[in-house]
Amino acid sequence: MFRHTSLALALALTLAIPSLANAQQKCGEIPTVLIIQDRSGSMLEKVGTKTKWDIARAALSNIANQFGNQLNFGLMLYPRWPDTSICANGTVNVAPAIKNQLNVVTTLNKVVPKGNTPLASSLDAAGDFLAKQSSTINHVIVVTDGKETCMTPSAPLNAGGSCSWNSGTNYRKCGDCGWQFCLSSGVWSPSCSTKADVYPCLKGQTCTNALCKGTGTGSTSAKKAMASMAAKGIVGHIIGFGANVDVNTLKDLAAAGGTKNY
Repeated sequence: MFRHTSLALALALTLAIPSLANAQQKCGEIPTVLIIQDRSGSMLEKVGTKTKWDIARAALSNIANQFGNQLNFGLMLYPRWPDTSICANGTVNVAPAIKNQLNVVTTLNKVVPKGNTPLASSLDAAGDFLAKQSSTINHVIVVTDGKETCMTPSAPLNAGGSCSWNSGTNYRKCGDCGWQFCLSSGVWSPSCSTKADVYPCLKGQTCTNALCKGTGTGSTSAKKAMASMAAKGIVGHIIGFGANVDVNTLKDLAAAGGTKNY
């Protein structure tokens, strides 16, 4: 199982990558490997004397330098970089290519961790991107320290920007079809902020009279997004980074991605 802290993350990546590089020797095609890296605010937490982000950045940089001449390496950061909102799905920051290590390392060195964890929508975006590529050997390596925190809550939302904390509701409706946490990072907001970070409808849905309409085309969970990628022939590798990862979620993702364990 790939659940790691500190330099063990580098080992996990080192174990995952060589088998992908060997696929080139067997098939004559250079495999495509898209790293999907969590850059949420929790990556600023420290493991020993270093932040999770510094550890992940160093590990990914080492892997890119070690295998960049053998694989089409690409990079997606989520939530989206540069910043748009705390739940914007990731987009491909570095398109997969051979000898791409400098672009990967340079991009990682510019990034600042921030925001929540839009895992499902980012996996959807990665699957859509890879499905359009010419490569027939496609893999994703998802590195995360947390679970999905950007899906619309199933609990009813209080309209008008109000919260009812004593009933356990920590969400409020904020403009159009978005919503916002009442309590975020230890700070209580009595009403919608003037510049609210809101969470959108699923891809393909429309916002009508402040309600999300239609079934949409986006996945309703990270597990379903990973299964959708697997159906397109994309193999998913999951690396849980940190002591407080959601074990069950990551196991489900690995199983859906076709690699059994995380």
